[in-house]
Amino acid sequence: MLYSLLADEDIYFINLHAECALHTYSSEFYQYDIMLDARRTKGIYCKKVNANIFENIYEYDYEEKDICIDFSGIEEISKNNLVGFVSKIKKKICSKNQMVYFLNLRKEIYEETGMENFLQINNDNNGNIFAKMGNAKGTYTYSQLIMRKEKVFKERLEKMILESTDECTETQHQHTSVPVYLSHYINLKKMVEAKSRLLRLAIYYLALSMIDAGIMSNNPLDNSNISFFFHTINGGYIATQLAELFHIDLVYLDHLGPIESVHRKHFEKSIRDNRNYIIVSDVICLGGEVGRARTIIEYCGGKILGEICLVDIKTIKNRDVANRISLYTVSNECNKIGYTIKTDLCDVCREGGTK
Repeated sequence: MLYSLLADEDIYFINLHAECALHTYSSEFYQYDIMLDARRTKGIYCKKVNANIFENIYEYDYEEKDICIDFSGIEEISKNNLVGFVSKIKKKICSKNQMVYFLNLRKEIYEETGMENFLQINNDNNGNIFAKMGNAKGTYTYSQLIMRKEKVFKERLEKMILESTDECTETQHQHTSVPVYLSHYINLKKMVEAKSRLLRLAIYYLALSMIDAGIMSNNPLDNSNISFFFHTINGGYIATQLAELFHIDLVYLDHLGPIESVHRKHFEKSIRDNRNYIIVSDVICLGGEVGRARTIIEYCGGKILGEICLVDIKTIKNRDVANRISLYTVSNECNKIGYTIKTDLCDVCREGGTK
């Protein structure tokens, strides 16, 4: 399976580091210092491509399109593995008058493998090489490929979210943690049941965003005092995937809505003093439960590093929450879902005041 494969009209995009991370992650490496070296080669920390990854890419049944392979984050490749892969993919793809593009290939890897006879170098930028292979007349620039890759992912993600969104029924209409009426429900369970590769890829990009924002580190040792906190089943799915990518542990606390009472006995053994926590949700809307989670963690002596979600619903203009990371935002400017939040006062508000 190729987790990162994204197909556009005339080109496939493959993220090599995503393939490595999503094929090597494992829950066996949580927190144990004795396994630190093993953790450095697994999940999001993986920097080396093995032969199986190249074999998966080569064996895929491609339509007649170009292929773009992004090497970002890859620091080590066996010479035999890379040269063998390039040789085979050239015969398979380029013989059909299609192109293969190599983005962000480290210059050291290129020079060590001696592929001058295979690749046409188009750009050498900050130690990374942009190269291509094939004889097609129409070719793309580096900037064009990067923009198209990002555009395709965003379009596919939005499509998946829209297709997994349901209109609320009468019983679902009233929000359980905040007294308002919601028009729609973004159903992560649908995405999980569909066994979507895209959902796994989206969680991988969430992990990268956390590193880029400085919430998490590329070094597993620096993350040893961090736990992912989740308070819903849907949030638990995302938190589990992130925990396995980063090899850190999880904390789960249910009953944060107003329906249930929250007592100290529920969390006194789960949340530890002087430990860092990241709150993980599928969707953050009004943030009632997230706010309760934050209060409980801080009351117990923990520190909040950030809030992570797949979808962030912005209900107020110009109010960005510090260290909140999401992949998709619903706002007044961009609301293809048609998401609305109402109270019994909405009709009165539209009429211009109280009666």
